[in-house]
Amino acid sequence: MPIDITNLIDPYCKNYKNQKKPKGCQICKCKGCLIWHSIYWRHVITFSCKRKIPIRRVKCKECGGTFPLLPDFILKYRRYGADVILLAVEEQEKETPEKVVSDLCQNYGLYVDAATVWSWKKKISIPILRRLRRLLE
Repeated sequence: MPIDITNLIDPYCKNYKNQKKPKGCQICKCKGCLIWHSIYWRHVITFSCKRKIPIRRVKCKECGGTFPLLPDFILKYRRYGADVILLAVEEQEKETPEKVVSDLCQNYGLYVDAATVWSWKKKISIPILRRLRRLLE
């Protein structure tokens, strides 16, 4: 059985308002210039559920840029959880994207396009995958 991030979602949802702001802006790199900006809701698909979770945003007082504070189990611009992406990328070392898609559908009821699975492997770096593995284990 692959890693499942479902057990990380509930604690995150209960404590997301206690998140700490980053020390500096991701855009202009100024220190101590971030303020809480807003919250939006994002769907996350895991092996065992599809959940809607809150994501806090911060805004830089200097440059006016905004960015989300994503939890570790969500990757930027991805609706599938890190657990699904990690398994799909690791499986592509042995199988074709089409076979990985077939396995995800048959074993977990997840319907992912082969092009999406292929793009995960091309766009997500090895250091990110290693960090995810450490965080999720």
